[in-house]
Amino acid sequence: MKMDNKEIILNFLEYLKIQKNYAKATLNSYEQELSLFLLYLDDINESIIDIDYLGIKCYVAGLYNIGYQTTTIRHHISVLKSLFKYLEYSNIHKGNPCELIVYPKKKERLPNFLYQSEIKKLFRSINQNKLYGKRNYAILITLYATGMRVSELVQLKVDDIKRNKNKILILGKGNKKREVLINNPAIEANLKYITLERNKLLKDKKSEYLYINNKSQKLTTRGISIILNKISKNTQLDMHITPHMLRHSYATHMLDNGMDIKVVQELLGHENVATTQIYAHVTKQHLKNVYDAIKLR
Repeated sequence: MKMDNKEIILNFLEYLKIQKNYAKATLNSYEQELSLFLLYLDDINESIIDIDYLGIKCYVAGLYNIGYQTTTIRHHISVLKSLFKYLEYSNIHKGNPCELIVYPKKKERLPNFLYQSEIKKLFRSINQNKLYGKRNYAILITLYATGMRVSELVQLKVDDIKRNKNKILILGKGNKKREVLINNPAIEANLKYITLERNKLLKDKKSEYLYINNKSQKLTTRGISIILNKISKNTQLDMHITPHMLRHSYATHMLDNGMDIKVVQELLGHENVATTQIYAHVTKQHLKNVYDAIKLR
């Protein structure tokens, strides 16, 4: 007796639940997307058992036509590939009509960055005479002056700053160390924080870490994010600013000012230059936006 489309889908979901131990949320997602596929099959009066590559291709094209995003379409295809792999394995469908279906390319998301005028507003918004002001200013300027990750910043120790060499030692991913140049304003901001504020935060306790919180412990990545969020609110900039945006800004501004991409790669601690290449795309897009704005005048 030939199974109908709905029965096949229910058996597939049961297989994922019992044999593959899929989570309930994943099963719900599969069921939702396969229900749309069932509607399509009913509309063209086709059986899952008989549908071919062309039928699947038309279904995917329909997802584009109704305005589905690339990520959603990729997931729909993934669900279908999983379904027909199961049907082929179970000898319900001869061959796999999804085998030649190609995933749409993911859209490359360009990183958000701040313009130099916005960076200046951030710096100006910090009152260094207030509690934590010198520390917060030192954190902000160090993130922007070095392009380091926030996870690297919280691991900095007092001895990592080479004051007379204008360098800072960073412990990066995979416990790889790298030395990065740091400018005089950043060196001075850190020295001011160390000599005038850090001991007050330590409250007679000892720590080798550079940036200390109000509990006399080293700051966490979450703590840095909270600090930066408070700073950005004081600037009245209409955006949520994250520590990683300062890293993006550093890389973008370096390339804008003509620095070689290989040097930027080394400064950022990227394993592959392809990772750094995205910032070159940002600068090109920025130039295009400026050019388009000039044309509209």
